[in-house]
Amino acid sequence: MDGGRRSSLLLPGAVVAAVVGYLAWRPRMLRWGATKQEAAEALPGDDRTPHPRVRSTRAITIQAPPEQVWPWIVQMGMERAGFYLTSG
Repeated sequence: MDGGRRSSLLLPGAVVAAVVGYLAWRPRMLRWGATKQEAAEALPGDDRTPHPRVRSTRAITIQAPPEQVWPWIVQMGMERAGFYLTSG
């Protein structure tokens, strides 16, 4: 195979590899750290978008009581307290 033909196949091969890798990787990233059960649970705010195009749930386990964790969470995210929406 000559160099010109090889280089003309390299880009499409790289694109196919990237797409296949993305499709294999994306579902895992959409529920990083969460069990299948946790990812399927209804969460506050789900009623605001009854038919979302994309759904993701990420989770971590923290070995501490909520009273110790919550003060850290309220410092984060859009409008504070993570991305939880509040009524009021």
